[in-house]
Amino acid sequence: MFRPRSLAFATALAVLAGCPLLAAHVPTASAATFNVCSGCSYSSIQSALNAAHNGDVIHIGPGTFAGGITILNSVKMIGAGAGATIIQGGGPVVTIGSADTTSEPTVSISGVTITGGSNTSVPDPSQPRGGGIWVPQAAGGGPGATVSISDSVIRGN
Repeated sequence: MFRPRSLAFATALAVLAGCPLLAAHVPTASAATFNVCSGCSYSSIQSALNAAHNGDVIHIGPGTFAGGITILNSVKMIGAGAGATIIQGGGPVVTIGSADTTSEPTVSISGVTITGGSNTSVPDPSQPRGGGIWVPQAAGGGPGATVSISDSVIRGN
């Protein structure tokens, strides 16, 4: 009779054999959803970003919200539409990732207007900043965060 030497080996063998009972007990992570609006749990985008983890979704309601936000985790930010959700001000309005780190986030932004930002950097050809969105370089001068922006407007920065 075959007897596995450990529970881990038995579990791996059962999963490989297609045993749904043992495989069903493997925990899976699910994305959290954060709502930002007047009267929501989060009234600022940055407070929702501070609470978010990789894979989470942040829904931003209609209104004008303070810029100067920094996104450090891989999240999706979804506004109520470029004409309805405005992120305004800051130097820059949105920073995605941080300079000289070895792991940068993957970020998706949709349905917002990003406006009113300024470039606060000292002129440095290796680290130029945009007034609207700034994606700093990764460690060793490598590419920074991966960013996807759709159904949005970036103007007046």
